[in-house]
Amino acid sequence: MMPIRQGLLLPESTLTSTWFTILATVVAFNTIIYVGLTVSKFIPWPKQIHPSKVRALHDAVFNPARPGRARKQASLRAVMASDNPFELMRTELTLREVPQAFAAFGGLLVIVAAVQIFFLDRNAPVQHLFEMVIGLGFLVVAQVFGRRSFRAPILVWGWVIGFMILMAVLLIGVAIDSDILTIALAMVFLTAFGSITLRWPPVLIATSITIIGIAVVMFMVDSTLAVEIVFISLIASATGMLLQSIRLSSLHRLSEEKELYTALATTDPLTGLLTRSGLIGLLPGAVSNARRAGSGMCVMIIDIVDLRSMNASYGITYGDAVLRSVSDAIRSTVRVGDLVSRWSADDFLVTGAGTMPDADSIRLRIEEFVRNSGISLGKKRVEVNVSSAAGDPRTMTFEELVTKASGELA
Repeated sequence: MMPIRQGLLLPESTLTSTWFTILATVVAFNTIIYVGLTVSKFIPWPKQIHPSKVRALHDAVFNPARPGRARKQASLRAVMASDNPFELMRTELTLREVPQAFAAFGGLLVIVAAVQIFFLDRNAPVQHLFEMVIGLGFLVVAQVFGRRSFRAPILVWGWVIGFMILMAVLLIGVAIDSDILTIALAMVFLTAFGSITLRWPPVLIATSITIIGIAVVMFMVDSTLAVEIVFISLIASATGMLLQSIRLSSLHRLSEEKELYTALATTDPLTGLLTRSGLIGLLPGAVSNARRAGSGMCVMIIDIVDLRSMNASYGITYGDAVLRSVSDAIRSTVRVGDLVSRWSADDFLVTGAGTMPDADSIRLRIEEFVRNSGISLGKKRVEVNVSSAAGDPRTMTFEELVTKASGELA
């Protein structure tokens, strides 16, 4: 690089003065800010939220009586529908972070290539210009991945292929120019690769190919430094895998806590039945199945008579035993596929596809089950009231069915 002779544009006294140094610092800082703002425009920001979603969220929080309340359970249903909460969380991270990684890697490559072209290395402008084009391509891919819907495997393998292309371009630059800055940039990308991918097979494959490529290029360019550079690349890849392992372990712990939270939020600890929120979370799927099958939906409410007086007369422990016995009786009575929940303190609610069941027959079977369990020996007989309602899910809502069944119970 040819240095600029002092005094060529401005007098030497001006270049060495304090006020000019301060001015140059302010201008440089301002330039860095503008470069950052320019690069930030390529970062894939989330899509604008539609006003209807905002209104639905407002209804779910401030007006839970409206049917829009079910939307509040969207995230809960996603976790419950997934057999593997860890995989669900990892997928969410992939959908969010891969576009951001493309933007970060592309922006960094553009900046480094520009610095090399204009300040550090003018001997190979074509190579650095090609690197800048690849960086701009990464920014475009970040926009595409960030603003459109793709499945997680497509994003992962797109990221792996993009990383391999990026490393190939950098290694070609090292082979042409033997630039130490390009080698350092490759090590940075190699370190960050695993913590973004979060999947062992792609990381192991891409990292192995990259290290082999580094070894081949370095032995071709400078055999005296080849061993050191390969060793550094091994350290960089091991660091990346360690970061990935830490992130995966954190995801495992978070998924276990989320699974426990979901179980506590959707399962009644006393009876083991669904809670009210747990039933509401599974309800849209049951309604959709009934609509596809062309069948109706039925609701049945079971109320334990005078449970409060039982608690007062025989103690809460006895009342809990009655609740458990009635819940067991309901499980043994309802059909396979019906959703059973503890709807309130002394009420149970059963819903499922089909016609309205015989309430009297269900009541007699539940009371007989509780009587045969022996928990009410020497005490007041346990009785239940049962009411039911049925309707077409295409014309009646779940809330209307519950209101109808509750009216018959009263």
